[in-house]
Amino acid sequence: MYHSERDVCQPIDVQETYINLSVSYPPPELRLESKHGFSELILTHFEILFEVYYKLQQNNYVAMKYIENPWTWLEFVKEGNELVISELRIEHHEVSYIQTNRDPFVNVKKEYIINERVLWADFEYDLITKAKELIKTIEEINENMVTSKCFNGIKQFILNH
Repeated sequence: MYHSERDVCQPIDVQETYINLSVSYPPPELRLESKHGFSELILTHFEILFEVYYKLQQNNYVAMKYIENPWTWLEFVKEGNELVISELRIEHHEVSYIQTNRDPFVNVKKEYIINERVLWADFEYDLITKAKELIKTIEEINENMVTSKCFNGIKQFILNH
């Protein structure tokens, strides 16, 4: 299943109309500490999307707070075999970055991504495929790296699918 607690790995902005997991690696002149933070962001975004995925199997509504700022949320509304996705602008200071209660988000301004429709099967396929691609790429770079605790959540998600 998914992990709600965060261990060593932390928060990226993963969005295309719904998710864009093709984030370019930071430039070579960037300090190692900054590259480490970038890597943690990628893993955290994957884990949050896994959580959204699992919650959408039980609920028709999930709002996911962007890690990068306190006022942007990505809203997922499941309608049959489709997801309706919108970007919301609201400073909502809930403890959790994932919300399944729609009430706080009713009549909130939608920006940039407005009622984009995506097939559930496409969302699921893309999430699984991109997770596998990430692990494969990391294994190609350093096979021992994927044995780190940081990758447990993504590897478990892949094993379950």
